[in-house]
Amino acid sequence: MSAAAAAAPVPRRGAAAHSREKLRLCHSIVLDHFGPTAARVASVLLQRGRLSLRELMRFLATSSAAAAAGLSASDKISAGSGSVDIAASAAAAAVAAAASAAASPLKSRRLVQQTLLILVQHGLCWHVRLDADGMILDDDNDDDAGAGTEWFEMNADAILPRVRLGRYVDIAEAVGGSEARDVVRLILQNGRLQASDVIERLGDGDAKRSASVAQLLRTLLYKAYLRPSVVSQTSNPRDKEISYELNEVKGDRNIKTPKQLKEIKERVALTLADEERAQWEGGTMDAGGVLQGGSGRLGLLKRKAAKQGSKKKGAAAASSKKQKGENGKAKEAPVSLAGAEDDEVLEGLEIDPNVFLLVHYDRFDVHIRDEVIYKAVEGKYNKNFADVLRLMVSAGEARSERPSARNETSGIVSNTLLSTHLGSISLSKGFDKDYLRSSGSSGSGPSRFELLAEYAGVLSAVDNVSPEAQSTRFLAPVGSGTTISAGGSRAPQTFTIEYANIARSLKRALLRNVVENQFSSAATRIMSILMTMGKLEEKHIAKVALLSVNDTRDVCARLFAASLISMQEVPKSADRSNPQRMFFLWYVDEAKSRAWLLDHLYKTQARLAQRRREEARRQEALLRKTERSDVKMDAATLLADWEKEQLTRLNKTLELLTVEEMRTDLDAFVVSHLPG
Repeated sequence: MSAAAAAAPVPRRGAAAHSREKLRLCHSIVLDHFGPTAARVASVLLQRGRLSLRELMRFLATSSAAAAAGLSASDKISAGSGSVDIAASAAAAAVAAAASAAASPLKSRRLVQQTLLILVQHGLCWHVRLDADGMILDDDNDDDAGAGTEWFEMNADAILPRVRLGRYVDIAEAVGGSEARDVVRLILQNGRLQASDVIERLGDGDAKRSASVAQLLRTLLYKAYLRPSVVSQTSNPRDKEISYELNEVKGDRNIKTPKQLKEIKERVALTLADEERAQWEGGTMDAGGVLQGGSGRLGLLKRKAAKQGSKKKGAAAASSKKQKGENGKAKEAPVSLAGAEDDEVLEGLEIDPNVFLLVHYDRFDVHIRDEVIYKAVEGKYNKNFADVLRLMVSAGEARSERPSARNETSGIVSNTLLSTHLGSISLSKGFDKDYLRSSGSSGSGPSRFELLAEYAGVLSAVDNVSPEAQSTRFLAPVGSGTTISAGGSRAPQTFTIEYANIARSLKRALLRNVVENQFSSAATRIMSILMTMGKLEEKHIAKVALLSVNDTRDVCARLFAASLISMQEVPKSADRSNPQRMFFLWYVDEAKSRAWLLDHLYKTQARLAQRRREEARRQEALLRKTERSDVKMDAATLLADWEKEQLTRLNKTLELLTVEEMRTDLDAFVVSHLPG
């Protein structure tokens, strides 16, 4: 095999395609978090896909504008020598003009390698060593060492959540206190960290503090706020799937039948599922494996019986100390990370100091999803409904080891269980007094259990059997058990929370708002009609929307040009060549319209970040001055009045842009991460 053939990139099957706006936003995020050098490397990998180090150096050795245009150094030399046509001269001039303002070529191989190492360390870049056929080579195997080609590929889906890192730190503080906040912040800043390193950095040589950090790491890992980092996470799952499929047919020259191909794919899917499970539970021979005396959870070891008594006392003392402030007074405790049952399990476990840890974004996204749902319920009903739903969500998540923001439903929730955990929630304030019937022989009003059943009945829309109501309800009954509610109707005794229905309603509402801002209220009306009624003809749309046919045709044409609605041709006869003998039906392809909406939100995020950087660049001299140590100590004296005014104006502008970025990212999170 020739060297050129060996260096040729292995074709990818089913590679994920990302939109241009998504890649622009990824580049912007890497630029903000890692600087211009990492942004250059990430930009080339995002635009060109998987590259070897040699190919990456080739594109980085040219200016960023020329690399984006697909021109290498030899291309520019050949274009500049001899006679060229006018179009080529214009293109070369455009590239040269853009290159003058672009970043200088990046030729340091060591700098590129260090940049790739940082991106891999934070889980933003995949790398894998493949042979010429696409088989994954094992670096631990002496026969495979140094063979094949190592490929690098950016993981765009791991870059986007970095916009929410501030939210993750706040959530960690809310659920685990300041110590959990410090742990999450440290791992987010450094990427993969060994548990012993986290304990050493945050313990500061204090034995008690180190023990407290170790217990907190154990709890965060057990509750899936942190996850173990293993080698298999550093390669693209699609690469592993292709390699396993090739390994199944290796040495077999016979043509596979469809049934055999299906069986191969099923075996590969099972292998990948086992690997995914092993990333959390560990293999049987790993440190956390059952055969090695482990707990069945990677990174958690069984504690020796002799240590459990002293550890339990130390944990109780640490917990009591955390409930008090510096002055010794009791302070409000954060939300508990573990319940009573979890505490019993955790007492028999300890953190493995050798395990590498990563922040589990999906677990933090669950909290963001819940807050979005609470606000939606509060906007539709009132705050009491939101508080009751918060209690239902907590009960549903308590039955799951690793809750995910992509779950379509929750675990089964029972009214009987909820009635014993209501706390200080005032159930009667959620309803009008005249709405509730007087229950009980004493006429003292409905009980808390009946009020709770009424909440479940309203959220599950038990009185509305229409398909639209069933597809938008917040709760879904489980089983046939019912109970009499405070309103006199029958409500489900057990139910699940329908995250998919709630998310679908949120996505449609967001789409309608954006369409109304971009087009008109008539466009929103037409979109709502098509999403509710399905495929309709132009005249039928005009009749239902109370619009003229001409206005309907104009709005539909603009929505069709924006890929928000689609058209289907239905022939009236066998003659399909005559347009006059056809019905033209308009309908909403929700997948396509959501893709348009997501691109619109990504574009807005990228522009807001660009505007924020530009505002900071304009006041770069002032910002450098404020960063000086002497100015920080006495800013009132060392800053002139006009500088104070400019600094105040700049901080206000940056604050407004940051708030708008967070709001837009929350909308993009609803569209891209939530089910439905």
